[in-house]
Order: sequence, then C-alpha cells, then structure tokens
Amino acid sequence: MSHPEFFDAVVTDDDDRVLEIQVKQENAASSWIWGAFRMPGTVLAELHRRWLARNERDQYIGTLVNDYIASGGEALAVRAGTEYVDVGTLQGYRGAVTLLSAQAPAGTPVVEMPASRTAR
Repeated sequence: MSHPEFFDAVVTDDDDRVLEIQVKQENAASSWIWGAFRMPGTVLAELHRRWLARNERDQYIGTLVNDYIASGGEALAVRAGTEYVDVGTLQGYRGAVTLLSAQAPAGTPVVEMPASRTAR
C-alpha cells in the first residue's frame, strides 16, 4: 500500500477477527484498510459512550474501535475490493473518477461534480 500514513490498516487473525486498527501508521502490518463500518445501533451507542468517557479525544474512529476491542468488544473484517480511494480528498476524488472512467463500458457517461459554488 502506498502512503499507509493516510489510511487505517486493519490487522486480523486467521478467523478475520480484527486485532487492531493501525491508524495512519508508517510500516503498517497489513495492506488491508477499512472503507466502511457496519454495526448495530447498540454498538454505535457504546462507541459514543466511550468517546465521551475518553473526553472526546479520539480524532479517528480507529483509536476508539481499538479501545472497544481491548475491553472485550469484537469486530470482524470482511475482505472486499481491490482498490480504495478516499473521495474526501481532491486527489482521491480524481482517482475515483479515473477508476470509474477506466471501468465504464464505452459510451457510459461518468458523473463529475462541478467545482463548488458559493451559495446565494
């Protein structure tokens, strides 16, 4: 993975249980990164309680999930996909457009968002 410091690597055991999320760490132990979470509302509420109890210091959800796992919580990884781009960054957005353009059949329009405009 190029630039692991921009991503959160997911370290799992042989049964795909998440052992650790290495948050924006150089030399990450895994090339798998998370792109989404799925969880019941009760787990989301538990993560929120933990965030509040930790004085809202967790800037990244990965550190909060690590705390949840360390206290006995369980997270499972589902390995899917071969490419990931962070569309929250300009470089990632451009990468996504390029990726979609390369995968689209000839003649398929690719949706591009215009530059943001000031609301009137």
